[in-house]
Amino acid sequence: MILEKIKQQYNQLSLRDRRSLKIGVIIILFVLTYGFVVSPLLENYGAIKYKTKSLEGKLSFLKESDNESFSAKEKGILKTVPNVEVPLRETQQKQIFRDSLFEQLRSSGVKITSNLAYSGKAKKNGHRKYVLLKCAFSCNYQQFLKLLGEINSNPHLLSIEELKVSCDEKKRNQLTVIMGVSTLVK
Repeated sequence: MILEKIKQQYNQLSLRDRRSLKIGVIIILFVLTYGFVVSPLLENYGAIKYKTKSLEGKLSFLKESDNESFSAKEKGILKTVPNVEVPLRETQQKQIFRDSLFEQLRSSGVKITSNLAYSGKAKKNGHRKYVLLKCAFSCNYQQFLKLLGEINSNPHLLSIEELKVSCDEKKRNQLTVIMGVSTLVK
């Protein structure tokens, strides 16, 4: 019924109006197709192409070449592998880890509210022994994010085992953090 009315009105239009209507419909379809189909595909293509080029650049050191020596490849691999040091005896490793973590906390500008204390003896997880160091500090968001960004550069860090973050109700920018980090020991 509605289609019949549309056909009747279309037949009443002049030849020039019919052409204009057809061109308008084609333009609208083209714009909608471009906006909903082509444009998102082009955006995804650009992002994927950029990501692929950056990954190829990171992995370019693995390509075989007559001019590269094995030591150059090793240097490239070492740049991508995290900085890790071999664990020492428990007493030595505890001291080194505590000092390096304290230096990281101090450099990020946080205010340490409790002593850096180890929780008990070394624990075994399979063939590995590790110790847990707990600390509490207060800071703002920027300092906390800076610390989280830098903590992986600690060569003695195994993992962050515990992380409790709370904020002051009146000062939402002030955080109180309780963090437990672990390190491997012999």
